[in-house]
Amino acid sequence: MLLVIATVHAHMFRQFATGGEVFSLAGTLDVAVTGFMTLFAESRGYPMFAALFGYGLARIHLRRTAEGREWPWVRSLLRGRGRWMIVIGLLHTVLIFHGDVIAVYGLIALLFAGLLRLGDRRLLAHGLVWMSLGSLLYSTAEVALSLSGTQQDVAMEVTPSWTCSSGSGPGRSSPW
Repeated sequence: MLLVIATVHAHMFRQFATGGEVFSLAGTLDVAVTGFMTLFAESRGYPMFAALFGYGLARIHLRRTAEGREWPWVRSLLRGRGRWMIVIGLLHTVLIFHGDVIAVYGLIALLFAGLLRLGDRRLLAHGLVWMSLGSLLYSTAEVALSLSGTQQDVAMEVTPSWTCSSGSGPGRSSPW
């Protein structure tokens, strides 16, 4: 799993090290490799990592309740771990790598730890509500972008294309 994550982020590391473009679709091989990475690494890696994270939370809950711990104690443990993940993730983002997701998973643990006690029907209902809200938010953003006329510019930019050097030109602005 870590190898998949490393290969997905390899283009960001190359850009940071060389100050060059993130990636290019200059030839047939570039298009084929990008399609392969999107299909088998990004589209499969992120959902698998999220499922493993949720499974880990559920295992902690089941193990601690089997030990006889009360639900408020287990919930406090999970939320405490989520808070530490947020701290570690923010430090990692600031000091090491801007594409880090540890803080996001910590926030998810913090917000959704209470759902571990729900039954199947209530979990399904929560999932449908969150999926509907996410779809509505995404659709609203797409409509707003298309009405403002900037959708083509955004759609062309799959990955942020800033460079570390202080250059100017299309897509070349430095965050520093």
